[in-house]
Amino acid sequence: MCREHSISQPTFYKWKSKYGGLDVQQLTKMKELEKELSQYKKIVAELTLENVVMKDVIAKKL
Repeated sequence: MCREHSISQPTFYKWKSKYGGLDVQQLTKMKELEKELSQYKKIVAELTLENVVMKDVIAKKL
């Protein structure tokens, strides 16, 4: 199976352990949650950057 899909055996077993016991509905929900988490991480990164910039501006004014 790994050769047919050009994936390594470790990758196959990693995917199997992660997704093996899930049904379609659970996989769909998990993908949605992963997407949402990614969006939240992006928001946190943007806010952190803004915070650092604002602190730099304040520090230069003092």
